[in-house]
Amino acid sequence: MAGILAWAADVVGGAGASDDEADDARDAASAAMTPEQRLRAAELDARAASMRRAIQDLRLRVPPPHVAQRLPHLHAHSLASSAALALQLNAHSSTKEQAQQREITLQEENAAYEKALSDCRWKIQERQMETDQLQSDLKIDSASIGLTMKDECAERGGRRNTMGLKVQAGGWEERNLREMEVAEHNLKAQLEDALKEQEATQHKVSTTASETAENALLEAESLINLKSKDLEEKKRVLELLDNKVQTLEKEWSVVEEESLKNPTPEKVDSGPGNLNPAAVKLDSVPANQNPAAAELDSVLASLNPAMVEAQAEILITDVHAKEKELERLNHLHRNVCSSANEIRAPRSRFSRGLLSGPEDYCDAKAGRKLYQPGLRTEGQKRLMILRSTIVLYVLLLHIVVFIKISV
Repeated sequence: MAGILAWAADVVGGAGASDDEADDARDAASAAMTPEQRLRAAELDARAASMRRAIQDLRLRVPPPHVAQRLPHLHAHSLASSAALALQLNAHSSTKEQAQQREITLQEENAAYEKALSDCRWKIQERQMETDQLQSDLKIDSASIGLTMKDECAERGGRRNTMGLKVQAGGWEERNLREMEVAEHNLKAQLEDALKEQEATQHKVSTTASETAENALLEAESLINLKSKDLEEKKRVLELLDNKVQTLEKEWSVVEEESLKNPTPEKVDSGPGNLNPAAVKLDSVPANQNPAAAELDSVLASLNPAMVEAQAEILITDVHAKEKELERLNHLHRNVCSSANEIRAPRSRFSRGLLSGPEDYCDAKAGRKLYQPGLRTEGQKRLMILRSTIVLYVLLLHIVVFIKISV
């Protein structure tokens, strides 16, 4: 009887004793037992070992309590999707910065174009002033030449009249008169040639001045039209980019709110012991082998004014796809949580059913792993009650055995 009591005390106080002490106590108890008691104790030990193995098999069959340990591929996929969304946010911010830089450069180009247009207008005004001055100079020269030629003709006519009177006096005066007529005819021809040359030069200057002015005006108008069209196109592109950036920012804020409302397993696992090897493997991938980083580099390299609109549309479609993926993951997370609750319910019924039979023997080492000093949970209380009932049941069995042996 002393050996049975020692063995029962060893089973009850097994949470604080080591394996060597338990073996020593078991040896001491077996030394105080009779051979029949030893056989019965060995049979009970074998039964306890089989029950331990069955309990360990059942524990191995039960899935782990956390979703990151049960479904590592979904956890890794959620981490990858969150990383991709972060990369897209960085791409959106870089796109916005580039749009702002492009706006600044366009403003500078507009200022340069306006300055060039003002210079062209100033040159056109100078050319018009030069043509007006040339025309006025030509008019003054033609008037002065006409007056001088008329004066000379009048003087020659007066001389001819006076000399005509003298010619009558002598034959030599006739020869002088002929010479004077020839000279007058030559002077008239020279005057006509000078007038024709003056008209030709005036017409030529006026035509060249008008042609140059018209060409300059046409060039200036064409340049103004081209620059205005270019500015309008660039303004439209900037407005489209601003609208796309605003829509992307709104959609990203909506995605962030939804992610805060439905946290991913990465946010739930905040403890140091809940590290996932899939997440470590994702973080350990270098930048040149990470497809998300390669996609970000390609997006940054291909950002130019001609492809910004297409890139923004692609980003919008990607954000919609990620939102759908997040909704699907949240739905799967809720399904997994409900299935885990359904699995825990039969497990608790099974643990409550262990209290009703002689096969429900639990190992003291398993309870020792769940023990925390200064903190008792419902599971530990149930385990203590289960252990005490098993000890009482074993004591009753031994008492019945002793009664049968004594009878």
